[in-house]
Amino acid sequence: MRARALVLAAALASGCRGGTHILGYECVDTGTELDLQAAIDTRDTVLLCKGAVITLSGPVSLKQGLTLETVDEPASAADMATILLGPNFPAGVGVAVSSGGSDIQIRAVRFDGNRRTLGARDSQIPVELGRGTGYVVDGCVFTDSPGWTHLHLIEPCDMSQVTNNVVESADRPHDDSGHQTDGLSISCAHTAISGNSINDISAVGIVYFGGPGSTISDNVITETTTSAFSGINIGDAIVPDNMGVTISGNQIVGVEPRYFH
Repeated sequence: MRARALVLAAALASGCRGGTHILGYECVDTGTELDLQAAIDTRDTVLLCKGAVITLSGPVSLKQGLTLETVDEPASAADMATILLGPNFPAGVGVAVSSGGSDIQIRAVRFDGNRRTLGARDSQIPVELGRGTGYVVDGCVFTDSPGWTHLHLIEPCDMSQVTNNVVESADRPHDDSGHQTDGLSISCAHTAISGNSINDISAVGIVYFGGPGSTISDNVITETTTSAFSGINIGDAIVPDNMGVTISGNQIVGVEPRYFH
């Protein structure tokens, strides 16, 4: 792993304060879970270098108040840093990246569950946040989870945002072998789940496991290479209180011959 030093120089226009202001910062480059965890343990904001690949052979825990993001928050998955479940990631570990507190933000990071190499591992998922408040997952990409979902927010959870993320179709789409996978699985009250694009999941696009006051809006769920059970499901309520939950403006599309059950 290399910690790459980046320098940004900005020359201010004449008539303003003048001069050149230089901001230097480090980003975590290609490496392992040990490199990533070391950065998490010592920084409140962990910047990942563009295009870096962090290969996990063990789990990572995100501390309270942490921000984890790719430098400059790129919109393109190709420019994002990737956190990859490596070929040696243990089958018995349920969550690859988990939370150790509240107020955690993840922005513009790609999470690759590597199902194509690991095979189906029904109980293993790339990311789980929760048992707190104030989680933000924005502008990230999730692909190829080996298990039952790509992102899980677990109760008790409150006042969070899951926005503008992409669940992209895997290199080898999931099939009807009994190892289906959801897109986003959320059990978090007063939470915005909006602007997400979910493509070619094999189970449910968005599962809302309950909690009052949340909004599920303006998401696009599309099936083109495989079929799925449903687009949005609030029936599997672990938290039975769904008072004030609103669902609006979502697009759920099955492109023939694919469909939703």
